[in-house]
Amino acid sequence: MLEHDKLVIENQLLKEENRKLRKENEELQNLINKVGLSNLIDDGEWDDDIILFLVRSERRVQILKSLSKNAKNPQMLNKEIKGLNYPTNQYVKDLKDRGLIVCLNEWDTIYRFYGITPKGRRYLEFIEELDPFRD
Repeated sequence: MLEHDKLVIENQLLKEENRKLRKENEELQNLINKVGLSNLIDDGEWDDDIILFLVRSERRVQILKSLSKNAKNPQMLNKEIKGLNYPTNQYVKDLKDRGLIVCLNEWDTIYRFYGITPKGRRYLEFIEELDPFRD
């Protein structure tokens, strides 16, 4: 009976943590909508290297698509997108380094949430037009 009680308590703690994370995600999504990420500069020029970077990896495009719907942390992306070849954090870093996504809460060292930038959205739309049959 003691083991059962321990599992019940652990389950309650996990549910509470899940509620907190959902609330934080909702707050971050509201921030994205409010700010619009318009403070990030997109010069409107096309960079062939970025296009090739995206075309070479379906996973990168899937991450951009996912983040175009709402902000997520790497753990959420990992659960949503099956078959990632290497750690989600590396995909996120590569996309962030090219200005396609941005960290919305750099101060948080555990649950960093990412959102798509206007530049990332523009490249995603271009890639989807290139190959409308992509998943």
